[in-house]
Amino acid sequence: FFFLMIRRPPRSTQSRSSAASDVYKRQSCDKEARPPQQAVQQQQTNVRPSVNNQYARYLNLDHPFNINMKYNSFFTFKKEEFVGNGIKKTHAYVSKIPQDQLNIKRREFWETRIEGDKEAWNALKIACELPENEAIGIISAVGLKLVNNSIQMSFDSRGHRYDLPIFCINEPQQ
Repeated sequence: FFFLMIRRPPRSTQSRSSAASDVYKRQSCDKEARPPQQAVQQQQTNVRPSVNNQYARYLNLDHPFNINMKYNSFFTFKKEEFVGNGIKKTHAYVSKIPQDQLNIKRREFWETRIEGDKEAWNALKIACELPENEAIGIISAVGLKLVNNSIQMSFDSRGHRYDLPIFCINEPQQ
């Protein structure tokens, strides 16, 4: 019997000059250079329907597992009003704290994320600050899948769940 063996450089290899290594570098560069719209077309950003059905109810402001429940003392949520578009569409809210304290809350939220993948959290943070079409490209690039097509809840390929409070996605109403 003949076996075809494909050489893959070991993870501990310090030299980046092997042919296989060059292929891996080219593949990662091609992914980064891909325009966001193409990335979106090549990779769906929505989770499987069964997962979506299971977790979509968590986005309801009244659900006890909704991440926004932790912040009821800082914000008044408007259940019938929405702000933002597309994946950034959330319930509107009014802040009970000044803008400087709101910024501190946001910074504390992002700095305390330890579960899941750090790269995914960084991508979500960047996506919250970008226009929707660019945000979708960032989310697709790291392989996150959105629940109910909302950035408020997503999953990575290993099943880690990423919940974002509304105040990290959109500004409060006055």
